[in-house]
Amino acid sequence: MKLRLLIIIILVVCFISQSCFKGRSDENSEESSLEKMMYYTDKKIGKDEDTTVYIKKIDSLMSLLRENIKRGKIHEAFDNVKEANFWADTIGSAKQLARCYYYWGLVSARMNNVSISDKNYYSSLIYHKKMGDEKNISMVFRSWTRSSYENNIFDSARAYLHDYCINIDKSLGDKRGLKIDYIYLGEIALRLYRITPAKRDYNSLQTAYENFNIAKNIPVDLSETDCDELLKTGFCETYYYLAEENKDNPALHKAFTDSCRYDFDDAINIIAQSNDMEDYTRFFLMKIKMLIADGDIKTAQKLADSVNAVQDTAAFYHKETAMFAYSLIYEAQKNYSKALECKKQAEIFQKTNSYYRNSLISSLSLGRGQMENERNKAYAKKMELEGRTKSVMMISAIITTFIITILIIITYSRNRYKKANKIISSQKQEIEIKNANLIAKNEEIKSQNEEILLRNEEISKQSEIIKNYNHELTSSINYASRIQYAALPTNEVLSQLFGENLLIYSPKDIVSGDFYWCSQFANYKILAAGDCTGHGVPGALLSMLGISYLEYVTRNLDKKQLTASEILDRMKAILKNTLKQSDYESDNRDAIDMALIIVDTDTAQMQFAGANRPLIIIRNGEVLRTKGDSMPIGVFLAEKEHFTNNIIQLEKEDRIYLFSDGIPDQFGYREGRTEPEIFTMKRFLSLLTEIYFKPFDIQKIEIVKALKRWRKPKSLGFETCEQTDDNLLVGLSAENVLK
Repeated sequence: MKLRLLIIIILVVCFISQSCFKGRSDENSEESSLEKMMYYTDKKIGKDEDTTVYIKKIDSLMSLLRENIKRGKIHEAFDNVKEANFWADTIGSAKQLARCYYYWGLVSARMNNVSISDKNYYSSLIYHKKMGDEKNISMVFRSWTRSSYENNIFDSARAYLHDYCINIDKSLGDKRGLKIDYIYLGEIALRLYRITPAKRDYNSLQTAYENFNIAKNIPVDLSETDCDELLKTGFCETYYYLAEENKDNPALHKAFTDSCRYDFDDAINIIAQSNDMEDYTRFFLMKIKMLIADGDIKTAQKLADSVNAVQDTAAFYHKETAMFAYSLIYEAQKNYSKALECKKQAEIFQKTNSYYRNSLISSLSLGRGQMENERNKAYAKKMELEGRTKSVMMISAIITTFIITILIIITYSRNRYKKANKIISSQKQEIEIKNANLIAKNEEIKSQNEEILLRNEEISKQSEIIKNYNHELTSSINYASRIQYAALPTNEVLSQLFGENLLIYSPKDIVSGDFYWCSQFANYKILAAGDCTGHGVPGALLSMLGISYLEYVTRNLDKKQLTASEILDRMKAILKNTLKQSDYESDNRDAIDMALIIVDTDTAQMQFAGANRPLIIIRNGEVLRTKGDSMPIGVFLAEKEHFTNNIIQLEKEDRIYLFSDGIPDQFGYREGRTEPEIFTMKRFLSLLTEIYFKPFDIQKIEIVKALKRWRKPKSLGFETCEQTDDNLLVGLSAENVLK
């Protein structure tokens, strides 16, 4: 009997040990395949080794790098490419260096280090161009494109695809590369449509649809990449927005809606697995809107409840999503008070999420170096303890098996005794379970009430912090606006130089990114109108630099060789040097658009130079438009060496206008339309031709009235469009200037 019992125990131990280490053996098999891969990775190389040994070591490191990327071990992959680059540099192989810099850029992009990623992609391109390797040049630009548009640098991303990838892939007949190119173009156009909700461009949506459709019709399998998933989610979202844009056309609306629903479940599953809460929220609300449109309010309510009940590290994001969903559901039920309440709660959660996300980004940025050191220490410790872990797990498994065997024997011996008391025990247990359930429910209700109170208190504190912060920020910006106004020419200075004039200067956000400046040297009168990147505080800081540069450049130029183009050229050189900008490696792409004129009062000749801004002269009711150069004062991908200097002979009846893009780009409503659109340059010039002959103070009143009428909707139920940008317009009369 004892012998049989011993045999049973041994069999049980063997079975459990095999089960416990089955997963581990699988992992060991993977490790063994990696060990083969790492023969040359760990091989020490002497100074006199043959070059082929170095290349084998680099190949081995690259194989290990790709395996680490698949497993999500990005920091280990970073160490692999760093070591591979060292050996490639040792043998001076352009091919191996190009390869290493490419993977270094790829890994840096995965680590969200954009500047390092761009530098490495650029270095890889230099080596591939030296070798004339067109296929790999296209591959590098394609990866650089993905990094650029994911960081909202859309102009560079499109330029890489149009100017390099597509041309190269077509010449090489690379269908796989072309398919990825068109997927990326579609994704860029979709993002451009999505990130500007106030002024969405239908052409961008059409472009996204066309590019996704081209990619779909290229018969290449991309299942080993995430591009197939990107195509599916992109197509699904594009169909949804096309359906929204074509609500007035029932046939098109139904066709696009049906296409969206076909792949929607797969698309939302892909988004859920990516752990991107912003994308998940957007797709979830699309699902809610479609259910509401179908009249299936119950299902929409259940989905919102399920998201609201989630309790994990992203709980606040789920609350934000659920509250926005509730607001849509209540609005569909015409319970507008509840809808408004849920929308306000969603906005509070949204602000809280934004606050914590920004704090987290700052903390990660400040602690990146420390985290790298800690990871290296942790990795070394892990390798040291790995051997000990195996033996500890084996001993633990044996002890656990022994204990389980003893418990089985004890349980078997007690079974007969338990059968006699089974009925009484079951009745007693039933009563105890009911009591326990009642107690648990009471505790749960109490816990939920306490949690709600704590969260309400936390939300109130966050709201108070945001309110105080906004008050301090607004006070600081108001004070800054007084400094900015002090730097601008006064009305008296403008009138002294140019006589009666037109000046409309209207900042969007207290301080402005637009500015104007004037001066006189001998018989030369100079006037400039500038528009800096952005508006508000960033634009205002850049505008102060622009005014300072104008003062410095005009004071230090030879007055006999004073030209408008020379002033812009020198400003551009100073700005690029100050902001440390370069053609490829600079992360800072801030710039200034400007129109600048110099009037010679003796000869009535006017010089004009423009950086992305035109000059308008109205002569006898005819518009004379002189275009500026298509580049800013600052870094630009396709910049020319010098600005163009235009010479214009003035006539006394001429009216001269310099302006920023704020007025033509202002959103508003055309008669009979419910969707906002921009004022456009055509409407602006038409307005000027109607009023140019009137006194300048009357012109100012007419223009301001026209803009107010444009921003105000013609139908009830629509909100007035806010001012979308800083507004600047300066108008002069040639007769007054030449006096």
